[in-house]
Amino acid sequence: MKEKTTMMINLKNEQDILIDQLEYTINYRGTKAKRLLRSESFIQHVNILYSCFVACLSIWSLLVDQKFISFIATIISIILVVSITYLNSQRYAARAKDLEANILDLRNLQSDLLVNLSEEKLFEKWEIFNSYLAASETEDNYDKLYYDVFEYSPSKNKEKVRNLRVIQFYAQMIVCILLKGVIILLPFIATGFLIYSMLTGTISNMDLLLSNS
Repeated sequence: MKEKTTMMINLKNEQDILIDQLEYTINYRGTKAKRLLRSESFIQHVNILYSCFVACLSIWSLLVDQKFISFIATIISIILVVSITYLNSQRYAARAKDLEANILDLRNLQSDLLVNLSEEKLFEKWEIFNSYLAASETEDNYDKLYYDVFEYSPSKNKEKVRNLRVIQFYAQMIVCILLKGVIILLPFIATGFLIYSMLTGTISNMDLLLSNS
């Protein structure tokens, strides 16, 4: 009787561990899916911004007959094509959709664990859970840090480790914000530089340099 009770307790503990793992994976992958969709949206807006910038530069070069502006527009067009090709290959939206489908499967598995299971059934659920893990993306450092910082309670982590993760997360976040800021502001900075060059006559010297080369 004692052995049977011990076995039931162990099974219950194993089932609780699986439930916790499912909850963590669902929340973590939900966080990652949202980030991927935000990345996709940002990239689409940046593509529109730079496409408009290149179009304006091309029209400007035709109106003022400046070879240097046309040269800059050509360079940016090449960079834009390469960047779009690379970013499209990352499949942010498709990956987010795959994660959402994986989350739905995990939720269905979670619902099966609302009742106590036999050892055989529990082993089967662990196998299914591991197959779902293998079928989707592995952990990303940024998203794991995000989840650890905002979803874990201090009682689940040693305070020192948690503080280190908070610092790591905000350092990465600041770098990302700065990079996005530079990407957004770059066309406006370039436009200001070109206008300044026209007013000071520097752009004419550039045209002369291009004509001689």
